Parts: sequence; structure tokens; C-alpha cells
Amino acid sequence: MKKPALTALFLCLLLGTALAGSIWHISCENPACNYKIDHYQGRGKATPQEYKYHGYCLQCRQFCTVAVPWTDRQKLIALGEQGKIPCPKCQKYLKEVDEDAIATFPCPKCGQKTLKKSPVSGRFD
Repeated sequence: MKKPALTALFLCLLLGTALAGSIWHISCENPACNYKIDHYQGRGKATPQEYKYHGYCLQCRQFCTVAVPWTDRQKLIALGEQGKIPCPKCQKYLKEVDEDAIATFPCPKCGQKTLKKSPVSGRFD
């Protein structure tokens, strides 16, 4: 393969990775509960026209997604940095979903703080 072809291949792979998101498997460690969900983090290639913020609502006790047109993403990013993105159902502010915060959220099913996150191999498109 020649150099221009390798460069083009590398750029295609890089662009595909930039537009893709990741999947986290979130589950409750309480054996009586058995709550499980796959949580999509990031944009994904299937919806490049949207920007999505994924959070957790302490009031509703559930994971939520707020989507805005891609052109309005900077507003949503700024609100997220301030912790001021409202829940679509109750309008209370969402908490950011990150690896360290997962254990502090009550399980949507049993209410105990027994959630854990594990990565799922691959990406969603």
C-alpha cells in the first residue's frame, strides 16, 4: 500500500473514532435487585446532527439524556460545566455521569447506592 492510501485509511479511522461514542454497562450489586442498563456516552455516528448530554436525576432516580442540535452544543456544554442542565421530566439539575459518580447514585430500582460501571468492548455507531 502506498503512503497516500495509508494516510487516507488512518484519517478515516480517526474520524470514525471521533464521531463514535462508548457504552458503559451499569448494574446494581444488590443481588435482590438485578438492575442493569447499557448507558451510551458520547455522540455516535448515527446522530451526528445532535449533541447529547447524559446525566442522572437524583429527584427522578433515573438516567436521562438531553439532546440539542449540534449547532447549539456549546450552550449545553457550558450548562453542563456549571451543573445546570435540567432533567427533562422534573427540571431539577442533572448530575454528570462519570466513573467516580456512579457509585454515589441510588439505584433506580432498589434505591440503594450499589451501582457499578463496567466498560463494554467496542463502540456504538
